[in-house]
Parts: sequence; C-alpha cells; structure tokens
Amino acid sequence: MNRLSKIIIIFSAFFICSCLNFHTGSTSLDDDGIDKKYYGTYEGSITIRENNNLTSQATANVVVSSGSVLTIRIWGSLINLHIPIYKESLIKMSDNIYKASVTSSGIRYDFTLSFNSSIMNIYYVSSNNAIGEGNLTKIR
Repeated sequence: MNRLSKIIIIFSAFFICSCLNFHTGSTSLDDDGIDKKYYGTYEGSITIRENNNLTSQATANVVVSSGSVLTIRIWGSLINLHIPIYKESLIKMSDNIYKASVTSSGIRYDFTLSFNSSIMNIYYVSSNNAIGEGNLTKIR
C-alpha cells in the first residue's frame, strides 16, 4: 500500500504541474508581435502639439514588416524622428491595438497603434510633453 501511495502521489504531481501555466510574461495576447494582416507601409500627416501648445503638421511613415519590426519615421517643422520598434517592445492590447514604449535621443515615446482596414491611427506621448496623432493610409 505504501508503494502504491507513492506512485499515485508522483503521477498526481506530474498531472498538476502539467496543468499549471508558468508563463507570466506581458499582457500581450500574441508573442509574435503584430499580426501579418497588418504588414505594409503606412503614410500620412500627423498633428504634433508641443508642451507650449504650439501645433504643427508633420509627415509620418510606418513600415510594419515580417518579424514584426516597426520602423517609425516622423519628420516636419519641429521633429525629425526615426525609431525601430522590435516585437519584444510591442504589447498587443486587442486584435487591432498595439502599444510600445521606446527611447530615442534621451526622449521616451509611448506609442499606440490601432489598425482598421487599410488605415492606421498613430498616437504618441513623449517625455518632453509632446503629443502626436494622425491617421495613416496603407500605401503598399
């Protein structure tokens, strides 16, 4: 009886351990980064509001490529930004909304990207109190 109890306990322990989920990573719903259906190049105009309420227009180009690497380029009268974002920095909030935080030239940028058909809405807040937002169209 003692031997049978040990065997039952061992099998029970293996069963319980196999049922547990030890993954405690981010809130990401998909570890592969951005879904393939959103791959492409998006471009358009964005509005940037600086901390002194100075508003300007800039051009944004976002490339979502295989491997879920994002390349964000924003240029205009007040900004010249080129930031790569890797899938490790992306958090999938829902099927079409992603967030990422990156630092470039000592400034932290918190991006939110939302996809709808062939449109991407880009929104960011930076540590120097600038806010940028715009709708980009998929050009390829």
